[in-house]
Amino acid sequence: MWKLIRDLHLWSGVQIAQPRWFHPQPSSTDSVTLLPAGLSARQVADHLRSERKTLGDLNQLREASGVIQFRLASVGRITDVRYEAADGKTTLKTNLMSTSQMINRMHFISGMWHETREINWMGLLAGLVSLALVVMGVTGILLWFRMKNERLFGSVLIAVTLLWGLGLMVAMRVA
Repeated sequence: MWKLIRDLHLWSGVQIAQPRWFHPQPSSTDSVTLLPAGLSARQVADHLRSERKTLGDLNQLREASGVIQFRLASVGRITDVRYEAADGKTTLKTNLMSTSQMINRMHFISGMWHETREINWMGLLAGLVSLALVVMGVTGILLWFRMKNERLFGSVLIAVTLLWGLGLMVAMRVA
């Protein structure tokens, strides 16, 4: 199981670091629905969430000349919404992400204060996994440090690993 998780995470890291190498296309569906006229963006989003079960946080809001456009973004789905306030005509373009795109998206969703529960649960899960990794690392270092005959080798190993990791992070940001 650990090998599978490691391989998935490494694959995800490569996709994030080199997006030009990969061109996965999400599957897309278009639909049109009629909502009551004269709604605000928040009311349209709430109506779509309750009536059409369209999940996601309200993002990228734009309003111009009676047309409201915004995006409802969740972990595996992005829905672009175009609402015409005069007649209530609402056009939805829903993009369902592939598994690799969804894994990548999880890296950019932060916090647990989103409008939808699924994203909040994802944030909680990511936080718990991060905490577990920190606890495992700290306890591993403490257990290793108690073994006096391996302190020098372990110190060199930790220093080299730290420098390597920091170097990779800088290289990914610069590239």
